[in-house]
Amino acid sequence: MGTFKQEETDAMICRLILSCFKNKPEWVTHDDIVIAILNDAEGKQTIMLALQGSTNGWRPSQWASNMIAWFSQRITEDTSDYSLAFERTQIKGKYAYKPKSGSW
Repeated sequence: MGTFKQEETDAMICRLILSCFKNKPEWVTHDDIVIAILNDAEGKQTIMLALQGSTNGWRPSQWASNMIAWFSQRITEDTSDYSLAFERTQIKGKYAYKPKSGSW
């Protein structure tokens, strides 16, 4: 089964949220982050490695979505280094993020 390291993908997702927010200062949705991962060099490499070891038949977008789900879960459980860095809301049943003022 393919895998990824949450600590590494969390840092990547944080970077991508900040980049998306910088380009368009509004809520960064789950789908925005999926697209950002798929278009990011590090994201592509991480997904490629997960696909190589995978037997579940997931598409790259499913891997990206799963990475974001784990990122969100760790924030919810307050076990993430990024728990205090972002405001969250739900849009269409999925979390969306924006940096808290002064957190970055």
